[in-house]
Amino acid sequence: MFRSLQAITFLALLAFAAANPTRFPPVEVASDECGFEDDTPPDPFETTTASIKAASSYATPVTTASVQAAPSAGSSRASSLTTSGFATLPASSASLAVKAVQATSSATTFVTTISQAASDHCGDTDYVVLTDTPWIVYNMLYNADQMVGTQCTNYQTAGTLASGVQEVVWNSVTNIEYVESTNNVPKGYSFVGLTENLENTISSISAIPASYTWTRTNTTAFKGNVCFDFMTSDTKGDSTSTSAQELMLWLQYEGGQLPIGWGDAVATIDSLFGTSWKLYEAKNTGTGITVHSLLPDTQFDGSFDGDLKDWMDALVTIGTFTDSTYVNVGNAGTEFFYGDSILNATLGLQINLS
Repeated sequence: MFRSLQAITFLALLAFAAANPTRFPPVEVASDECGFEDDTPPDPFETTTASIKAASSYATPVTTASVQAAPSAGSSRASSLTTSGFATLPASSASLAVKAVQATSSATTFVTTISQAASDHCGDTDYVVLTDTPWIVYNMLYNADQMVGTQCTNYQTAGTLASGVQEVVWNSVTNIEYVESTNNVPKGYSFVGLTENLENTISSISAIPASYTWTRTNTTAFKGNVCFDFMTSDTKGDSTSTSAQELMLWLQYEGGQLPIGWGDAVATIDSLFGTSWKLYEAKNTGTGITVHSLLPDTQFDGSFDGDLKDWMDALVTIGTFTDSTYVNVGNAGTEFFYGDSILNATLGLQINLS
């Protein structure tokens, strides 16, 4: 997925993982971190499954569920609801997920390209660096002390489509009890992060092709989102100081989650990835970093395909930063507050340099 890759050693990747807890540093986050909602318990919940194209897209690599080599601006769009060939996991077992991927199509064009075994990650800062890929799969529970239950992020497999594009298959299994006093506290972030071609200026990046498909199955009320999350700064490598900026692109959200700075939007961005967006901004009170969250007027139903460089350029246009700003961290994942939920996901994400 990622061309013009940096030569980063395995030890350097581990250092990156330890130094960049991507979504938030591993410190206590204020209870109002991601917005507010009434503290009333959730309504009685009926089991539902939002099934969208996921691993079944391997059989059709030119659909909206697949990465394209160089998507043109505005080529992304919210896909319509469809039935997925990706089996819902009854538990956190990564091996079951691999079997589900392999069973999606007898004519699959997805070829596993790394021999790294599937693995489950359930610790507070638990991760695996994927060799011969530009990714790290990370389970980050930055508010584990306020969580009752379990959360695992599981690496399943990685491979290459017929087009030559790499994708990683992973899942997030959330079993967190609803507790009234902490229902507005985000418990953590489950994600796949980039490890290559970071710390480059926006002007030196030619494209950030991204394909993100997912299915979510909730068996209780669930509060959380699906998003891209990047960190930028005028200083190369800075992702933790108050001079850094966090950029969030929300694709789907539920349960009443709201972004930092919810209220009056500071800007509207039209015709980006097939919809219009509202931009909300405020400081994360736990880190002092300003968060810029873009929320779509029309949520994405389980499939996103586009060039995230268009997102960066749109923020440059409205004056959020300049194109000399460094992109220091980039990832895609899901935030969670409470609920029993399984997110099965397939991600293609890379940074291409000019």
